[in-house]
Amino acid sequence: MELITRRHFLIGALTGLTLPLVDRFVKYIEEFGEPLLKLPQKVENTLYINKGQDFMIGLNMDPLSVEPPKCSLIDYLVTVRGEVAPKCAADYEYFEMEYGYEATDLDRAVPDDLWLGDNARNGPSAEAYHFLKSFKLGSAFDVDDESYGGLSFYDGPCIGSDFLGVHADDELSISLLQNELNSRDANTAIKIV
Repeated sequence: MELITRRHFLIGALTGLTLPLVDRFVKYIEEFGEPLLKLPQKVENTLYINKGQDFMIGLNMDPLSVEPPKCSLIDYLVTVRGEVAPKCAADYEYFEMEYGYEATDLDRAVPDDLWLGDNARNGPSAEAYHFLKSFKLGSAFDVDDESYGGLSFYDGPCIGSDFLGVHADDELSISLLQNELNSRDANTAIKIV
């Protein structure tokens, strides 16, 4: 269980980041009350940042706008969990022993606790976690005792939690992240929701 990993955006450590650019971002936030976001010309992915949830980030979807699956429980178990559809009594017994579901349960809707638990590890927040981790944006050290913005990565942040996700530290972090993604030609836009 990785509790929290913080990545700071460091002056000089990221592509094209200078103190005057940070000052420009800060002044823009002070004047307009929102991050300065220069969107890429070509967009392949969008990071949705939910301002009302401590800047929680989701990849290609608002991290909180998940909906229950519109399939039966058995279809869900087969497609999401990789199970094999039952064909005989022993197969149905497996689902009862493994998940606690009787044969009649398998044609019903997916229980909330099952899909919400899976979403915590596989949903838009988890996808954002893996996407942003792949960029290796920095390390948790400061330059001249000054760090500017950052991301907090969460992997099961407390006992009993399966949450896998990432949050921006503040509005400056969002501007810095968009700038860095643009510098790396990531073709990724940021949208505040």
